[in-house]
Amino acid sequence: MTSRLPLEIWGLVCEQLADENFREPGDPTSTLVGNNAEARRALRALCEVSRGIAHVAQPALFRTYDFGEGLNDGKKHVRFLRSVLDNARLAASVRAVVLDHWIHEIDADEQAEMYGRLADRLGFDTAVYPLGELERVGEHGLPQRVPTVILLLLPLLPNLQYLTMTTRHEEHALEFLGRLHRAGTIRPFASVVQLGLCHGDTEMGFDVLTNGPLLALTPNVTTMRLTQCRGVGSDEADDNGQAMQRKLQQCMPPGVRNLSLDYCNLEHPDLRALLACCPRLERFSYSSGGCSVDEANREVSNRRLVAALAPAKATLRRVALDFDYASRELDEDDDDEDDEDEDGDDANKDELTHESFADFPVLEKVTYGGEVIFRSPRQVGEGDNNVGDVGSE
Repeated sequence: MTSRLPLEIWGLVCEQLADENFREPGDPTSTLVGNNAEARRALRALCEVSRGIAHVAQPALFRTYDFGEGLNDGKKHVRFLRSVLDNARLAASVRAVVLDHWIHEIDADEQAEMYGRLADRLGFDTAVYPLGELERVGEHGLPQRVPTVILLLLPLLPNLQYLTMTTRHEEHALEFLGRLHRAGTIRPFASVVQLGLCHGDTEMGFDVLTNGPLLALTPNVTTMRLTQCRGVGSDEADDNGQAMQRKLQQCMPPGVRNLSLDYCNLEHPDLRALLACCPRLERFSYSSGGCSVDEANREVSNRRLVAALAPAKATLRRVALDFDYASRELDEDDDDEDDEDEDGDDANKDELTHESFADFPVLEKVTYGGEVIFRSPRQVGEGDNNVGDVGSE
């Protein structure tokens, strides 16, 4: 009994570190994506004490893995890949993977070895899918940031809940995942409920449909955060953006309840197509963040924003808008029915007011640039904690 007591104590310590200290302070999504360096060092030190303690502590260390964190050492990534491939228990411990940084180059021989092992596990032929073709530079002229072997690890993480990654750089590898998915080689990542897509260059941004293969693999996502998104991305646009919407509906997770658009620059058809795919939306946040390409945001008038949110009218509870750096004005040539103004005085009729959201039955609060412009009667007197955060509960 005495010999078992230390393991029970260390188990409680590890649980506390994993659940409380492995989040970023104030993380609105309450995910395990945060990396507390001090907590991780403490756990590593515990692992060196004895095998018994390591057995308890190691899964906590594998809860979150940021491929861009710390020294970003390619050998460190290989150690992580091998650990997960060799140990099903550690693979089952992974809850969050972060791929939103430049990934240090992995040695070519080690990549080839990992690729072969992943092919054996997933059941595809490397001769049919040569690794070199998946790593080539895309039409955008940018090198692939995330090695294909890392993306192929995702299907082997049965309890992955949170995934965030860069976009536009991984077009070939993402399409490869899509081909394996359509062939039945890999199944959707059913456990992923929070997805973040981002791009490090605000002047370029990314298109949502570029990530269609990944979206199709994450059908149960309820919280989505898009950073530096510039549009949906369909070339088959029609007058009302219906082609974009059809393409997006084929891959967009149907149950998105929390949607955050950060530093984004969307034209009206793109925004409308995106929101039309979120009929269960409960929380919505949209900020331009001073994008250097704010011209598209200018054309999304305030009334157009309200109209675009109409598909989620029955469920929407919180809205946070911030366009401090984007001029909000109507397109003079706009002939959309949802923007017709009875008075014809467009310049002075586009301010958001309490009345703008009067038809949203369960809406609790709307903020615009940090200022409350709508509050339901039942919310009067309540605190303002996390009122605009998409992932807050």
